[in-house]
Amino acid sequence: VGHDNWVRGVLFHPGGRFVVSCADDKTLRIWDYKNKRCMKTLSAHEHFVTSL
Repeated sequence: VGHDNWVRGVLFHPGGRFVVSCADDKTLRIWDYKNKRCMKTLSAHEHFVTSL
């Protein structure tokens, strides 16, 4: 549903529909802001993701 550890960064798409978040669980998540659901999880990082 969400990140498993601290969220370190959030980036809002200029169009207002998408949000990207990064966290200490080593993932980036792309969210559909309007429908409040995670559309994609990117988990190729070996360390914490601390900024976008």
